[in-house]
Amino acid sequence: MKRWCIWIEDEDLKSALEIPPIAQRVQGVRDFRTNGGEVARTLVERSHQFRYRHTAKNQMLIVPCTSSENREYIQCGFFSSEYISMNSVQVILDPELWVFGVLSSKMHMIWVKAVAGRLESRIRYSNKICYNTFPCPDFTDENKEVLTELSIKILSARERHLNTTVGNLY
Repeated sequence: MKRWCIWIEDEDLKSALEIPPIAQRVQGVRDFRTNGGEVARTLVERSHQFRYRHTAKNQMLIVPCTSSENREYIQCGFFSSEYISMNSVQVILDPELWVFGVLSSKMHMIWVKAVAGRLESRIRYSNKICYNTFPCPDFTDENKEVLTELSIKILSARERHLNTTVGNLY
């Protein structure tokens, strides 16, 4: 599903505010933040921007926060930097390709099933619990090269099934 957001850099604010619907939206956010909680009030001067603005330079690796406990692998994937992620995914900004191979591995899924939280019986992936605590070995450059090649094979196989969702592939 595509959703859209207004992404205004500081240097574009003046010209953006010349567009009445954008000016109204920014003013609405300003009013909300002015009357909001402690954190919201600290963001009043940035009413034209999201609280968090972490973006990828080239690409991002996303991992869904909620996934079926019946899957053998986590259905992670790459998106270009032109996209902004939603809060329903965990994001790794500009990772090396071999990281995809590790997160797509059965070894990682076994770890996730052991430590992840749950939503009913479904897996709740968390960067703090699943990703940061994963006992990943120190890979040599050779290991990373092999993982990169395997990652490319996975992504190439997916490309052969462009009309199928990643969820259905897994």
